[in-house]
Amino acid sequence: MKVAVLCLLMCAIHTFVQAEGEVLQIFGKENGAPKHFRAGDGRVTGYAMEIAMEAARRAGYRPRPVAYPWKRALQEAQQGKGIITAFSRTPERELDFLFSEPMFTDRVVLVYPAKAPVQFNEYEDLADYRIGIARGSDYAGDFASNRDSLSLFEDDGHQQRLGLVHLGRIDAGIFPGDRYLVRFNALEAGLDPNLFVVAEKAIAYDENHIGVPANLSNAPALEVLQKLNQALSQMQADGWIRALLASYAGET
Repeated sequence: MKVAVLCLLMCAIHTFVQAEGEVLQIFGKENGAPKHFRAGDGRVTGYAMEIAMEAARRAGYRPRPVAYPWKRALQEAQQGKGIITAFSRTPERELDFLFSEPMFTDRVVLVYPAKAPVQFNEYEDLADYRIGIARGSDYAGDFASNRDSLSLFEDDGHQQRLGLVHLGRIDAGIFPGDRYLVRFNALEAGLDPNLFVVAEKAIAYDENHIGVPANLSNAPALEVLQKLNQALSQMQADGWIRALLASYAGET
């Protein structure tokens, strides 16, 4: 009788775990607001994290968001401990990761002080300027092919970069997420957004993917990728992603 009861209990537990789905860690950046960040109450959030979490839920997994400095987040994902959000596709990263269909496309922008304009029509125009960029960041397209010709100074966050631009320590900064990210971080840093100008020409148009490490430890990487792509397709079709991005842009 005890054996039968134990078997029933084990079966119930197994069924519950299956119904809940496998835990899937999602790595993001701890100071990349409003795209992916750790909020003051400890929650890991941001529009890139929210999209990845919803895709994971629709794919049948239990998302567990984790935020680190970007370099560590990348290292954790490379070790197969989970997937990573807000991920740009580069040839180097393709050696270790599978890439989902795009979640959204960022307009990566150059920001400079209103009192000290920076001319930017071609990448050659930036050769003599000191330009800030987030540590570990990279962008595909023209930026990748021109990166070595730029004087780049890595930092640890958008607000720090805006502060350096404001103080004249660097001439300009590179920011993903377009104008609303710049405005959000200026206000968070206690700076008037009107002190800064966003260049009309984009640094890059950066497709943001979910990166699935080929060595993902708790599930077959290709299977996870296929399920996430199906979920993202549904989310695009039903307007979930569009509505979320509009809310972050203050359009709802």
